[in-house]
Amino acid sequence: MGKRQERVLIINDDGIDAHGIAILERAARQQFSDVWVVAPATHQSGKSRSISLGGHLHLRRHDERRYSVTGSPVDTLLTALHALFTDKAPDIVLSGVNQGGNLGEDIGYSGTVNVAMEAAMHGMRAIAFSQVRRKRTDNWSASVGHLDEVLERVLDLPVGPECILNVNFPAVDAGQVTGWSVAPQGFRKTLISLVDHPDGERNTYGFGFERDNTPSRQSSDIAACGRGEIAITPIRVTQSHDAILPFLMRRLEDKMPK
Repeated sequence: MGKRQERVLIINDDGIDAHGIAILERAARQQFSDVWVVAPATHQSGKSRSISLGGHLHLRRHDERRYSVTGSPVDTLLTALHALFTDKAPDIVLSGVNQGGNLGEDIGYSGTVNVAMEAAMHGMRAIAFSQVRRKRTDNWSASVGHLDEVLERVLDLPVGPECILNVNFPAVDAGQVTGWSVAPQGFRKTLISLVDHPDGERNTYGFGFERDNTPSRQSSDIAACGRGEIAITPIRVTQSHDAILPFLMRRLEDKMPK
């Protein structure tokens, strides 16, 4: 069987030289013939969907179909769409593999997830991949060992452009992965903390990376990865709370000025 013909863009928030993007590129090239890598020039974690308004972005060619951009993940995507893909936009955007999980509340902060959201807003199929860490120690075994299968199985799911898939690999060896779990977004009992900066200077702080990964509920992406499962979470691009719209309309519309 020949390779798939869709155009694929690989992007991340850890930068063009990150280990995780090389893992994703290798997996994509096994299945696709038209693969491009366009990534931030430097580490851009936690940038969510930020864009550089009023600044200048530099696009650098590293090799055939391999580029970097001096900006955030969304800067990188938008630059690629306008400067590189004028003939044909990517059909699929694959983001990651991120160094560290993007579970629970991480989804809102993550450049990895949110550049996929931006791609979906432009009508492209998008999937985000992350490798959970434990105690700031990297173990890429689960993503290396299972990414090919995950990618092959999720690509043909009938998921429309209004939804992205957020895939997290647990922090265990490939042989210790206990299965797959389609799980909703959860939250940790302890969120990101503000800590005293280690240089001891007064009024100087930083954000703590060591968090309690105890999930607030067991049916969640956080709990699934904690059990050694690959967590797959569908995320809507639109954020309006449609279920509550009828209630608000009944309570408020008759009170609006005519």
